[in-house]
Amino acid sequence: MLQEPALVPEPALLSDPALLPETALLPEPALTLPLPAWPGRDADHLLVSGSQMADLERQLFASGLPVEALMEKAALAVSRRLLADHGQRLRRHGALVLVGPGHNGGDGLVIARELQLAGVATSIWSPFSEHKPLTACHWRHALWLGIERLSQPPPAEGPALWIDALFGIGQ
Repeated sequence: MLQEPALVPEPALLSDPALLPETALLPEPALTLPLPAWPGRDADHLLVSGSQMADLERQLFASGLPVEALMEKAALAVSRRLLADHGQRLRRHGALVLVGPGHNGGDGLVIARELQLAGVATSIWSPFSEHKPLTACHWRHALWLGIERLSQPPPAEGPALWIDALFGIGQ
């Protein structure tokens, strides 16, 4: 049986326990962990260096956030933005995700899943025969959903959008 995901307050709310909703049930240590410095709510265009991103990830993982949760949150935000800004074009011309062996490849596969479920003809291609376990799970799920797996490198005149999920900050 599938369970509904628990709602987690936004990071700004966690920094001030008085702002937590009465229904929030968080273990006491979660309220005392140092939180990453988040951009303001109006920050649509955030650029960070690889080392800054690695620091943010370390802090998030130290707070108890699972890798799987961060992967879902990041990829859902990207796919929602792509659909909001380019949905009609994507539905007409499709998308291709280039999948790497690590978690960046997993991020790309979650984006591929969300685009496919939103009616975008999506295909995936990877030059790697092996992937980290979490990425391999997303690969199998993408195939189960019917996302097209290209067996050869994609042609340059392919879909409207190419998503480079080959290498992340750790590679």
